[in-house]
Amino acid sequence: MSFRKWSPPRWQLRSASRTTRAVTLTARHTAPTPTSSVSLRRRFLLDQGASVENRLSNLATLSGRHELWRLAWIQIAAHPWLGIGPMHFATIHNDFGAHPHNALLQLAAEWGIPATLGLVLPAVAGLLVLLADLRRPAVSHNFLLVCLTASLLAAGVQSMVDGVIVIPYTQVWLVLISGWALGVHFRDKVQIVAASRPIRLVVPTLSLVALVALLNGVYPEILNRAEATKAFVDAGNRLVPPRYWAVGWIP
Repeated sequence: MSFRKWSPPRWQLRSASRTTRAVTLTARHTAPTPTSSVSLRRRFLLDQGASVENRLSNLATLSGRHELWRLAWIQIAAHPWLGIGPMHFATIHNDFGAHPHNALLQLAAEWGIPATLGLVLPAVAGLLVLLADLRRPAVSHNFLLVCLTASLLAAGVQSMVDGVIVIPYTQVWLVLISGWALGVHFRDKVQIVAASRPIRLVVPTLSLVALVALLNGVYPEILNRAEATKAFVDAGNRLVPPRYWAVGWIP
């Protein structure tokens, strides 16, 4: 039996190189710079150090998650059908967080139990189909699909104790990885039919309109982000970086 030396494809090497450069640039741009906000950053770092010290003193705690889960369960019991509204857990002011740090409890509390089942059941069924597909010998060597499925499983586990469905960064990655996994799974199973010309025009147009509307809504907030954060800290509130979403309560 002969073995052939394996080497990664060129696109994987290019992807790894770009990722390394992106991480390096991010680290450089997030490092302290000699600007007027240096003192504010020092306050953030001091808060971060204090937070880490308090967490390490007792690793057996849930960092207030038990209280957040209790609050979410109260809302589920009070509004089981329609919930209290998307993102409206942030209207329940408390000392721990603006979201329950649990995807199931958050969906049930904010959207109601029927909507939660309508989202969770298809998601679980999809993961089970991917896992069953990976058990077949013909697919088990599809390492890309293995990695994508493992990423979705890891995100699902993490969402039980964190805000995977809350933070925009993780939301984007969740959508991208989910779509990527579906594309790889159905690549050889579904015959691709070319879309009609109206569809090819309507979909990009609607996407562009949605993007413009989104930018129009967040652009003013992005411009005033530094001033709003500084005012939040100057008012006596504690901000623990990198938790920029701490300024996230709904009045």
